[in-house]
Amino acid sequence: MAKKTAHMLTSCIVMLFSSLQAVAGDTTFSKLSVTKQLEYYEAGKDEKQKFYRYDWYEGKGDQRSKRPLLINLHGGGFKIGNKSGASTPFFSRTYARAGFVTASINYRKSRKRPLKFEKDLREACFDATEDLDKAIRYFKAHADELRIDTNRIFLAGNSAGAMVALQYVFSNHIPAQPVRAIANCWGAIFDTLWIERSSVPIVSVYGTRDRVVPPDVSGEAIFGSASIHREANRIQLINSVLPFERCGHELHRHFNPLFAGFGAKKRWKQAGAFICDFLKAQL
Repeated sequence: MAKKTAHMLTSCIVMLFSSLQAVAGDTTFSKLSVTKQLEYYEAGKDEKQKFYRYDWYEGKGDQRSKRPLLINLHGGGFKIGNKSGASTPFFSRTYARAGFVTASINYRKSRKRPLKFEKDLREACFDATEDLDKAIRYFKAHADELRIDTNRIFLAGNSAGAMVALQYVFSNHIPAQPVRAIANCWGAIFDTLWIERSSVPIVSVYGTRDRVVPPDVSGEAIFGSASIHREANRIQLINSVLPFERCGHELHRHFNPLFAGFGAKKRWKQAGAFICDFLKAQL
């Protein structure tokens, strides 16, 4: 009887320790399971269903019942790009290996000219924030079957995707669902004063020679990662930043949207580790 009691006590201690490790963000995975082309929303008659699809990345054999969820958003200037393009799958895998179940989502593209006109850019970005909200509500509604912790939802994105994440939390365009932290990869915000509206921590990564989304002020339209970091410091918002010297968009030396060389991928790996360390600290 004493041995049985001791065994049960030991089992309870092991389970408690494992639970604490998961909460503290110590869970990592070497192998992943990826399920593609899932749907988080049903398109209307004038919309394309592909805009509401997502890929699901999780650790192979992950048995946790309350897992932190990270929603990753691709770039492409609101005209091109999807969840399978550029650095998006690389970072989705990085986040999933670090213990964040990751949903890499598509969102609506603009039918106008967001890369030329500020009005079109704002409309496209805010349409995408509405799609992000649809996705968050979907994942919260299916939290039990997906085994996610709705109190630990993170957002991440590169370029336009990072803009969507930032605008979703700080713009007041729509009432945002609670978010634990944001990973901003070479993105921007329309007004840095919006950052005062929320206490959501931000981690930013960018290239100092980015000419697609300049890291500082770009005319009067958008404010890049360096501006975001400066404003976050001013209001004492938890934030961290990793600039890559002499690098451009997507951390390329010379930006090519169709190809990333060994050097860029090496920098993505460094950036991913930096981001994951920050996000885990917010768990």
